[in-house]
Amino acid sequence: MRRLLLILATLAAGLVLLAATVPWWLGAALRQGARSRGITVGGYERIGYTRFALRDVDVPVGSVRVSADRVEADTPLLWLWRHWRGPGGLVVVGGWRVEIAAAAAPRDPNKPRGWVPLRALLQRIAGGLETWLPQARVGAGVVRWPGDEITFAGAAWNGRELAVDDLVFRTVSADATIAFADGDLI
Repeated sequence: MRRLLLILATLAAGLVLLAATVPWWLGAALRQGARSRGITVGGYERIGYTRFALRDVDVPVGSVRVSADRVEADTPLLWLWRHWRGPGGLVVVGGWRVEIAAAAAPRDPNKPRGWVPLRALLQRIAGGLETWLPQARVGAGVVRWPGDEITFAGAAWNGRELAVDDLVFRTVSADATIAFADGDLI
């Protein structure tokens, strides 16, 4: 019985030590985990004990490449704590770009297009963001695809609402807010 208690106490102490030292080993773990998924991270910076920042992040997903000069967030243990207790901490992204390459395969003419499928996609995205990223703020950025682009001076996501500052598409410029409530777009 004493041996079992000693083993359990040693395991508990090891877990506490591991949790307490997260800010010091998180950078290496993030870089290794990101590399195994094709994501590149230029650097890691501790911001106090509870937050960290990543520099030069590049995430390729199929024909889309998302890049950010800086991403700042809570450490994973604090993020989990806040996620379980209520709204999570703020994620801040600066200097971001989304590059969409031309599709290699021809577009399926039978696939639904227009507002209805876009609305369904936006609802799914909003639901995921509400669960896992309740608050975010991004600085200036651009979304590019073959032949065009949309630029933003900044945007904020809070709950199920996205507010965009100085959205520019071709000759149109606007500040815009879109809210997702009760499974519907308003």
